[in-house]
Amino acid sequence: MPIFQLHELGKLCGLLPGSPEPSSEQLHLVVMLSAGMGDSEPNNQHPTPTDRLKEALCSKTSFQQYYLELAELAMGTYKHIGRLRFARLIGRDLASFYSELGETGKAVVFLMDALRSYEEQGWRDLAAQTRLELVAAAKKMGDVDRYTKLSATIACTAELEILVRNFYFEEMTKSIKVDLRDKTDSVLAELNECFKIISATLVPSDRGVYITENKVQCCLLVESFFPKEVTCNRAAISIEICKDEKQEKRTPVKSYKTDLNVNGSLSTQTNLQRKTSDVSTDNEISTLISSIRLDDLKPKNLLLNPLHITSKLLYKEDKTLQKATIECVNPKVTLKRSDSAKYRKPSASMRNNYQTCLVQEHLTIKPGVNELCLEFMADKCGTFKIGQVSLLIEGKLEFLSNVLIGTKMGFEVVTQGVNVYLNKVEPKKDLVAGLEHDMELVVASGSSQIKENTSIVLKTSAGLLIRFAEDSNMTRELSIPVPPSKPFDTIKVPLKLFASLQPKREKSIEHTVWLNCPWWENATEVPLHFSPPMLATWRLLTSNTRKFVHVTLKCTVAHPIQFVLTLPKLECDGSNNVSDLNPKNAGDMVSCILPYFCFLTLNGIEFAFVEHAILIVQFQMINVKYGT
Repeated sequence: MPIFQLHELGKLCGLLPGSPEPSSEQLHLVVMLSAGMGDSEPNNQHPTPTDRLKEALCSKTSFQQYYLELAELAMGTYKHIGRLRFARLIGRDLASFYSELGETGKAVVFLMDALRSYEEQGWRDLAAQTRLELVAAAKKMGDVDRYTKLSATIACTAELEILVRNFYFEEMTKSIKVDLRDKTDSVLAELNECFKIISATLVPSDRGVYITENKVQCCLLVESFFPKEVTCNRAAISIEICKDEKQEKRTPVKSYKTDLNVNGSLSTQTNLQRKTSDVSTDNEISTLISSIRLDDLKPKNLLLNPLHITSKLLYKEDKTLQKATIECVNPKVTLKRSDSAKYRKPSASMRNNYQTCLVQEHLTIKPGVNELCLEFMADKCGTFKIGQVSLLIEGKLEFLSNVLIGTKMGFEVVTQGVNVYLNKVEPKKDLVAGLEHDMELVVASGSSQIKENTSIVLKTSAGLLIRFAEDSNMTRELSIPVPPSKPFDTIKVPLKLFASLQPKREKSIEHTVWLNCPWWENATEVPLHFSPPMLATWRLLTSNTRKFVHVTLKCTVAHPIQFVLTLPKLECDGSNNVSDLNPKNAGDMVSCILPYFCFLTLNGIEFAFVEHAILIVQFQMINVKYGT
């Protein structure tokens, strides 16, 4: 006998739970039914189905036991042959049966199974009616958590009347404020029942990369199904650390620098660190995305794809057509066994660790689409992935969603260390030996905070002196105090550099400045290239019985500069005599070529010195000295 007919028979005879005691007419009906069934054969060792039915009609207890036994057997049979809808329909009848028995907890189990089936198959109206039965059962049981969650879900169900939705919205609010007031932990619920995440986008950083001590922002588009606005105490997205950088990564500061900066050595250290990193983790970093729309993640329905069918003609031996058939190229794609995992009981929502998260507090979510801007203060470098989404409503009801966990959405945070630069005040001018040059020491704090009593020590190579701009004492070692500064501040210290002239005839003079900073383990070398102010060449000329030495001084400085030669004179070692034959009123030689004549008597031979001079004061070159 079908289980549905047995239920109607129990209702007709007054044997269902909750019904009053059977009347005389119902008792007479039971007697008539038992008599009409007849008696079974006396030699049967086991009771026949007729005997069991007659026994079930004797009392309410027997009928209830027999009904539950047949209902469970029918449900198992329907599940075995794949008729899950029939099984869920019997489950709803069992839920009503257990509710009448007063066993509401068992009724809730069958109602939840039916609700899951309706939601999976898109039967929204049946799902809405089942939720109404569930919320009534939860209220009857005194299950405050379940009642609050179901009230919120019913308030967001579009298939119900707006009056019903508003009523359960008020019930949710009242339950949160009254029944959950003393509860310390929040009640966890599924986010997709009341909200819909449309998209998530990481806001690009102004510096191109995410740096420590800076904010990382995520724009989250959320659609609310509530009929009224709700107060969201905290909207958060958990962050999972998939790679922790123990060594700092330094990124260059975006500003104009000359070739004297020391950032090159730092970038070399960073490259070495990256080479030692794990290859698989680097692949994960390269596949991280910064924006996603959740509609793009919906799986495609394979049943909507066109079938790949081909025609096939079979011929007989005499080449006449025997039959024509059509075949599917790959039937496994279209015809496959239904996945039974979707019918399993889903696991309860587990709350992730929100110690590290993107968060926005104290906001109001209105019905419809809302844009949430969540922020995270990056305090350490590494690679982070977006995790679970949490919306805490009214301080007690927390909605969770894992929809962003498998999206490979994340970001990388690096540390911008302190950068120190030794720059020329005038970058386009060359460094010239024998002249003082204006320099500046630039300290960029990056993402760090420079504390008090911090100093940088500068050491120079032999022949190179340094001093403060306002100090007059030149030295080869200088300790520069750095004032305390906040992150991303820039400090400039004016300095003076002086390189002595070298006795050798060279086109370039190499010097080195060593920077000793408390942020680096080793001193950093800054190479400096100085050019001599000019090069001197000489030629021996003959005129009759006289010999002339022709000395030419050529400027080697590329940028425009004016040298002045004041009171030049020629000196020779030993007992040689030099006669100055130049006019006394010739004046200074300024950036031009003027003849200068001197006769030199050396071992009885007279020489004349002719000079083409563009020269600064007092230097010595090729054993000929010019002075003021």
